Amino acid sequence: MKFFNDYFLGFLLMAIGIVIVLKYTFNLNIPVGRIIAGVVIIFVGLWVMVGGYPIRDSNDIIFRTGTIKPVQPQYKHNIIFSSGVVDLRDISYEDIDQTIKIHVIFSDAVIRLDADAPVSVKVNAAFASGIMPDNTVVSFGDGTYISKTADHSDKTFNMEADVVFGTLRIIQD
Repeated sequence: MKFFNDYFLGFLLMAIGIVIVLKYTFNLNIPVGRIIAGVVIIFVGLWVMVGGYPIRDSNDIIFRTGTIKPVQPQYKHNIIFSSGVVDLRDISYEDIDQTIKIHVIFSDAVIRLDADAPVSVKVNAAFASGIMPDNTVVSFGDGTYISKTADHSDKTFNMEADVVFGTLRIIQD
């Protein structure tokens, strides 16, 4: 994969150069513009398939499968065209001072929470499936899950999850 990312632009420019040289050296009637557009689309497709998508962030999973496991609270996570896990079991819930937002778009996602976490989760779904720890399912609209420990805790943290054309499972273990 590193080889592909390092030499991607070089291969692309060489292919374009070869097409232009062939056209003008041999006086060929080659549609250079269409060939360049086709080569660019093929190379970009290969680049995305081997994991060379340029957006890499520890809070996002885009066009790949992965796990987000923050040690300190991060307040926004995106899972787009992917399959991923957001594991929040190792963070200190006392340090969370704002709503954690998770966006799941055309993806399959799992949010893992500590069994004793005092949490309130609001799931907004559109053409999707949001499955709460108490097995409540939200397909259209919104639903809220409040953990048993949140009723007895002064420090409940809030989470909001938006799911569009995907599946989200929230597991408290």
